[in-house]
Amino acid sequence: MIFNKIKFGYKEKIYTLILTLLLFLVINFSRLNIGTYNLEWYFVELSKYFNNKNYFFDIFLFKQNQANTTFYSFILSFFNYSEDLYYQNIILFRIFNFVPFTILFLYIYKNINLDFEKKSILLLLILFCPIITVYSFRIYPDFLSASFSWLSLILLINKNKNLSIIFFSISFLIKPVSIILSPLFIFITNDLYKNERKNVILKFIFFNIVSYILYLLLVEKIIFGSYYETTYLKINPLNIFLNFFYYYNYSILLILPVISYLFFENLKKKITYNIFLVIFASTLLSTVLFYFSFKNGEMNYGYINKLLKNNIFLFILVFINTFLSIIFFNISIKSKKTKKPFLYFLISILFLAILISRPTQRYLIYLLPLLFIIVIEHYYYKKILLRISIVFYMIIFSLITFGQKLIQEKYYKSADKIIIFIDDNKLFDNTNPGEIYHSHGYLFKKFLNFEIKKKKQLNYRYKIDNCYTNENIIIKKNINILNRNFKNICLVEKY
Repeated sequence: MIFNKIKFGYKEKIYTLILTLLLFLVINFSRLNIGTYNLEWYFVELSKYFNNKNYFFDIFLFKQNQANTTFYSFILSFFNYSEDLYYQNIILFRIFNFVPFTILFLYIYKNINLDFEKKSILLLLILFCPIITVYSFRIYPDFLSASFSWLSLILLINKNKNLSIIFFSISFLIKPVSIILSPLFIFITNDLYKNERKNVILKFIFFNIVSYILYLLLVEKIIFGSYYETTYLKINPLNIFLNFFYYYNYSILLILPVISYLFFENLKKKITYNIFLVIFASTLLSTVLFYFSFKNGEMNYGYINKLLKNNIFLFILVFINTFLSIIFFNISIKSKKTKKPFLYFLISILFLAILISRPTQRYLIYLLPLLFIIVIEHYYYKKILLRISIVFYMIIFSLITFGQKLIQEKYYKSADKIIIFIDDNKLFDNTNPGEIYHSHGYLFKKFLNFEIKKKKQLNYRYKIDNCYTNENIIIKKNINILNRNFKNICLVEKY
C-alpha cells in the first residue's frame, strides 16, 4: 500500500472508497446472479405478500421456517413490483444491501478522526472477511442490519445521538440480534455523554422497544413459530459457556491470516505465561469444542468440514484455532491500547451467548468490525507488516470464498437441471423438494401450503434426496470439488 505517500483530499478519498467497493463488486459479480440459496427465497416470497395480501405466502407461513422479523421483507416489497422480473429483483435486492454500508463508510471517511490508511485497511478487512463476503451477497437481513447498527454507533461517537438512536431502531427492526451491540452503545454513551448518559440510554431503550412493539402489533403479530420459540429462547448455563467459546474461537479464526505475525513476535519475546498450561487448556477446550461445535447450530467450517473428512485433521485445525485464540487473548488483554475495546468485544460476545441458545456464525458480522479495529491497533507502529499481513489475509480468504462460491454455483446448476425436468413433466404437486427445499422451495406451492403452513403430511410419489439409495433414481447429479464428491442430488420415485 502507498496510501501514506499520497496526499488525499476529501474527493480523492471518496473516489478511492467508491473504486474499492466497485472492485469488490466486480470480483464477486457472479454472486449477484446466483439463484436463491439457504432460504433466501423466504424473504423474497414474503415481500410479494406485502404487495398482495391474497398471496399464499403470508407472515404465518414465513414464521414456520424463519426466526427473523418480517421488516426486511417489508423493505424489499418496495422494489418487488413485478413477479415477471424475479431474477432482476434478486440482483436488485443484493445490490440494495450495500447502500447503507456505502453510506457508513462515506460518513467514516468524512467525519471520523482516523488516518486514511487505517480507514482503508478497515474497509478491506470487512470486505474480504469470508462470512461478510458471503452474507453481503445473500438476500438476508444480517448485513443490512449490521450496516445500520454500525452507522448508529459512528453517529453516536460523532455526537449525533438522536439520529444514532433512529438508525439503531431500524437495525433492530430488521434483525433483533443487533441488540448484541447495545453494550457497546452504552459504553460509548458512558464515555462521551457523561452529563446526559441516563437520558440517552433511556431514550435508546424506549425508542427500540416502542418501535418494535408497534411493528409487531400493527404488522407482524407473530414473534416466533413454535419450533424457533423452543430452539432460540432457552437459557442453559452449559450452552452459554460453550457458545461463548464457539463465538470467540470463530472470531479469531477469521483474523488469523492478518495477525499471524503477532504470534511469532509474541513467541520471540520472553513468555510471561506458562506455555504448557496454554497447551493443556487448548487441548481441553479443543476436545469440548470439537465434540459439540459441529452438532450445535452452525458453528462449523462450512464446506471445509466436508473436504476434511478425516477427523484427525479437523481436530488439529480446531486445536490450532483454540491455541492461537488463547495467545491472542493474552496479547490483547496486556496491551494498553487494546485492553478496553477487547473487553468490550468479549462482553458483547457473552451477551450474544446468553441471548441466543443456537449459535450461528453470521451473528459475528455485528461484532467483527470492533475486532478489526483491535487488530489495526496491534500494528500501530508496524505499518509495513500490517500491509503485508493484509495482502496475505486478502489472498487466503479470497481463495476460501471462491471455493464457497464454486460449490454454491455447482449446487444450484445441478438443482436447476432437476427442476427443469420436474417442470417439463408437471411434477411439482407430486414431489417433496427434500434436498433442494432451501434453494428452490418456493416452486413447490402444494408442499409449502400443506407440509409447512398447515403441518399436514402428504404422500408424494417423488422426492429429491441425497441419493442414499440406488433404487428408483430418475435423475442423479453429482457435485464434485477437487476430484472429490461433495454432494449428490437425486430425483427418486418412491413407489
